Amino acid sequence: MKSLSIPFKKKIKFSFIVISYNMSREIHRTLTSLKRGYQWGIEGVEYEVLVVDNGSSPALRPSDIRQHGENFKLISIAPDEASPSPAKALNIGAKKARGEYLCLMIDGAHLLTPGIIHYANLATKIYRQPIITPHYFFIGPGQQSVTTSDGYNQAKEDELLERIQWPKDGYKLFEIGEIIGEANRNWLMEKFECNCLFINKDTFFKYGMVNESFNLPGGGLVNLELYKRMIESTNTTVVGLIGEGTFHQVHGGDTTNSSGKERAQKLKKYHAEYFNITGESYMRPKINTQYLGHTPNIAAIKDAINKT
Repeated sequence: MKSLSIPFKKKIKFSFIVISYNMSREIHRTLTSLKRGYQWGIEGVEYEVLVVDNGSSPALRPSDIRQHGENFKLISIAPDEASPSPAKALNIGAKKARGEYLCLMIDGAHLLTPGIIHYANLATKIYRQPIITPHYFFIGPGQQSVTTSDGYNQAKEDELLERIQWPKDGYKLFEIGEIIGEANRNWLMEKFECNCLFINKDTFFKYGMVNESFNLPGGGLVNLELYKRMIESTNTTVVGLIGEGTFHQVHGGDTTNSSGKERAQKLKKYHAEYFNITGESYMRPKINTQYLGHTPNIAAIKDAINKT
């Protein structure tokens, strides 16, 4: 009697949920920063990248995504079914994810440094169901809400990336970036959101997923609410990564590329929506953070954090 061989399915550790909307220039760079060969120290770590196209015009094609690797897949939402907020798209991606941990990238225009997956994987071995939070940087000479009003644009960003020969050495992003925030910028600063948020998938579903009531373009404070709720409601350890980060590319984002009165008016709407949904004003979470990481290029990292 012939025995039947059952193909072994590798267990997927991480599912990256990457939201894309009208960012064909940026999304391919983001996906490049998630490829094997760019990410180091991940031998034996299985992961998938699910790109959720939230109604783009023109729409992304499966071949556009698959070119980055067999573990890259496209989930398409038709324009007439898409929400102006990425909340629904995140949940759609999470429901299709097969990984033990989700990495939620609400804005797909972020380049990753090369050790994020390695250190996220290490954190899961050290801590029980951690919430892992790399720092969030801007590409460019300063805070993008300011630099874009002073003429910083995609063409100048292209020049910066070409200057450091990205993606040859992903840590050179620190040479052309600046950490988000107006004051007290350092590796130990308290975060209020994360655009590469690692969380155990079961925990994510148990505590309510992304709140789809946040329906303003760009999501308003949906990412901040998710971060705060998951940290304050769960019995997990927050792990901040040192020496790793995500770098926001210019793409006409709803708040990052607006300034002055326009930005102030948008933020006022965001906070009003937050209050209407949660019944309280937004307050940053108080976090007891553990830290894990390295210093791949101490001079560049120091400059990226301490720019004034």
